[in-house]
Amino acid sequence: MEHPADDIGGIITTLANGNPAEQEATLQSFFLSNASFTHPMCRVPSFSKGTLPFAPNIDSRAVILQIYRWYRTLSPQVDMTIDSAVFDESTGHLCVQVHQTIALFFMPLYKQRVRLIVLLRLRQGVSPDAVEDTTPGRERSRYFIASQEDLYTLNDLAQFLVPGLGYYIWYAWQLVSTGLCVLGAFVFMPVYLFMNRDAKVSKSQEDQQTRKLRRLGQAGRATTGKGEVNPGNFNCVVPSASTLIRPPSQVPTHAPAIQLAIQPSPLKLPSSSSIIHHLSFVAQTRDHPMSSSSSAPRPGGERMVHQDYIARVRYSNALPPPPTMPKLLHIPNTGLASGQYTIPGFASRLAREQPLNIEADGELGMPLNLVGIPGVLDGIQAPSQTPPVHPHDRPLLRPLAALGKPKVAEANVSFLRRTEYISSSTTKRPEPRSNRGPLLRAARKPVRAPAPDADSPQAIKRKIDRSFEQAELDLKDPKRARHPSKKQVQVVDAMPLLPDLDGFPDSGAYVTIKFLSNPVTSSSEYDRRLLSSFLRPIERTPSEEAMYEAALEAHERDPANNAKPPNLMNYDFYLPHTAEVAAHFRRKFDVDDAEHDNDDLYTHPSSSDPRYFQFDRIRAYETSHETELDQATKYDDEIILARNEGDDDGVSPLQRAIYYYPVMQRSAIRPQRTKNIARTTGLSQEGDESIIDQLDITVHEPKEEMRTAMRNYKLKPLGWDQGPDEEPAPEPETADADADADADADADGDGQAEGDKSRLASDAEGSDSRTLEEEDGDAEGRWKSCDVWATSGGDWG
Repeated sequence: MEHPADDIGGIITTLANGNPAEQEATLQSFFLSNASFTHPMCRVPSFSKGTLPFAPNIDSRAVILQIYRWYRTLSPQVDMTIDSAVFDESTGHLCVQVHQTIALFFMPLYKQRVRLIVLLRLRQGVSPDAVEDTTPGRERSRYFIASQEDLYTLNDLAQFLVPGLGYYIWYAWQLVSTGLCVLGAFVFMPVYLFMNRDAKVSKSQEDQQTRKLRRLGQAGRATTGKGEVNPGNFNCVVPSASTLIRPPSQVPTHAPAIQLAIQPSPLKLPSSSSIIHHLSFVAQTRDHPMSSSSSAPRPGGERMVHQDYIARVRYSNALPPPPTMPKLLHIPNTGLASGQYTIPGFASRLAREQPLNIEADGELGMPLNLVGIPGVLDGIQAPSQTPPVHPHDRPLLRPLAALGKPKVAEANVSFLRRTEYISSSTTKRPEPRSNRGPLLRAARKPVRAPAPDADSPQAIKRKIDRSFEQAELDLKDPKRARHPSKKQVQVVDAMPLLPDLDGFPDSGAYVTIKFLSNPVTSSSEYDRRLLSSFLRPIERTPSEEAMYEAALEAHERDPANNAKPPNLMNYDFYLPHTAEVAAHFRRKFDVDDAEHDNDDLYTHPSSSDPRYFQFDRIRAYETSHETELDQATKYDDEIILARNEGDDDGVSPLQRAIYYYPVMQRSAIRPQRTKNIARTTGLSQEGDESIIDQLDITVHEPKEEMRTAMRNYKLKPLGWDQGPDEEPAPEPETADADADADADADADGDGQAEGDKSRLASDAEGSDSRTLEEEDGDAEGRWKSCDVWATSGGDWG
């Protein structure tokens, strides 16, 4: 070891936790061959090879290695911490304080953390096997361990030997021992006084010495500018200046002395990193010819001279930066004994031997990285959302396989077949005149006029008319209907598919919301309160609204590179207070219930007015993904089907049919996560003060504005901007062209009507999963609106 205090930590850790090879190598490298070992449980004396009569090749270091192996066997894993290490170079003693946690392998559940003091005696030498005594003028490059002594406290030793009770037993014994010591002090007090009777003389001598030192301190105490005594001064006596410049033979025996009292006091710290020290000098001269005459005389011929001296001491650490990047050098370790690192020219020689690696700029002064330049890479990536294709451009985006004439599959023929060459030009020879010409011309079919476009209004009208005719035939004979994919399925019942124009809400369409997780606690029974639940939209905070407006502005500015931000909403989910509240609330919307207008259905409060239904807040939800349509496309993606049997009870005005309702928005919601996590950790969120814990709801008839909106959507289901139906004027066509177009339309209508009719039957069969129970009341054309009173924290809002 060259630096024992720094290197001993790694040595102890390797001996305690290293593998067998590392443990043996460490012991052979740092322990002397005749090292000794002392432990409270064992001891290895110092002996060399040849000392033991029956084992001449064994020394004390080999025995210490076996002890460390047994130590690793008892405790395979030792958690060890080196607290401190102190090395006394004059005595060669190294003291190390260690904390370790010992776990015996046969007691896996028992662990004990003890404190250990390791006392090592080091010797210098060139090799652990050949150690020489240190002689003056000869340096040693390394230290080796000559002896190791482990010192444990008795408390830790008792706790380790007797787990659980050892500490308390030894603690009790310490208390008893303390009591015995105090009792012995009182009992043997006369003996103590008799044996220490000579201590009074020493006490008097100490008092005299203390008074002498106090007088000396008062004589050399310095004063500040304000006359205050500063107890932090220190005194020093130096020869005077006249004595220092004289040769030794001319120095008088009565050379006066100057007694200086120096007090450093920092005044300020300027920007130049210098500290100004104020030094107060107080000189006492005895019969000095250079003394100032203005100084006041003191008894005994002494004069006090006051002088202030200000010295500026600069501490500059302005080192220049290194000219090049750091470089890792491989320098052979020859030790300090060779003198290689201690000569003055080592640094200069190292600088000459190690050339500077000046690397040229990889870009030669021209930055070629385009990532950091804004706007360079805009537009080279595909947008996150695919833009919709215009109907006029769809024929241009057809795949290559769909272009050209359909290729007829050729019959399988052998590879080796006879090749026949047919001349591309045939010899034209005149046909003999005969009477077959008129007959052939009569048998030739007339040329058909080109069929009108399939998307023309005339073709669409013919197909619609043909579909009604085909549907009427299928209703008369249901066996004619065939399922498009399931051939074995037969028609059981057929019902018309009609729009319920009286059931359109004031927005013209419905919204479907899907919960990604169960909104209530899982149970074996369905919670009927979910049929009357409320989702209250949460308004955006100012920061969220600003972020949305910024994203929308970026989309409007550059739609190609910035996708339109989704207008996602957050909701507060409310459920009725009890199942009874949910049942009464649904009765208020049931037009078939004779008491749906009775105010006794309200549940809160029991008797006073106004009365209401109480809904409690469950949690907040955020939108995971959303699909939003408009009035023109609300029938394209999804519709809601409701089945009405048309019972002849005089209440329902609707006929027996399947009624469909448009859906203009589909959303999937999930519980809020980010804000809930922040609230759990104690961080307040913006908008928490506006959380409504309770809704008080009353039901009344819709207002006139809502009724007007519903009537408008009844007249114009595709939106208020829908124009009046106009019958396009028929285009002039020949009679033959009309006949051919009608025939084509009828032929196309047969297949189309059959497919449409089959799809409608399939949709009617699978409509149970999308049928809302509320539509029974909505189909009656009866709508009601609700007044909501919000309660938060027990206060009315």
